[in-house]
Amino acid sequence: MKDKLLFMNTVDSGITVRAGDVTIHKPTPDIKQKDKLVNTVVKDAMQQAKLSFADITHYEVVVGPGSWTGARVGVAIIKAYCLAHPKPVHALHADGTLLMITTGAELEPLYDREYVIDIPNKP
Repeated sequence: MKDKLLFMNTVDSGITVRAGDVTIHKPTPDIKQKDKLVNTVVKDAMQQAKLSFADITHYEVVVGPGSWTGARVGVAIIKAYCLAHPKPVHALHADGTLLMITTGAELEPLYDREYVIDIPNKP
């Protein structure tokens, strides 16, 4: 059986959802609209891919770094989907690197991580 994933990226300037082989990107100029639009994008992608949540084998979600609000939206939506349809979750870095495979209950946005940035002293 081929894996059928539901992928979500809400940390950049828009919403990107992939359901199976169908990818939809919706630009969202107002970041405050992501939470209101994301479920419609998921519904459209699932319908175009002819998939139901029963068909999905796992979820993938970009957890950051990126927009703090966007990371929270994506993580909250995937957690909600996991409550209704429990599946493994692949938490991804914004560059596509797999950070961990987890459950919806353990999934957290990357914004709680501390980063050290080395800035050279200017003369």
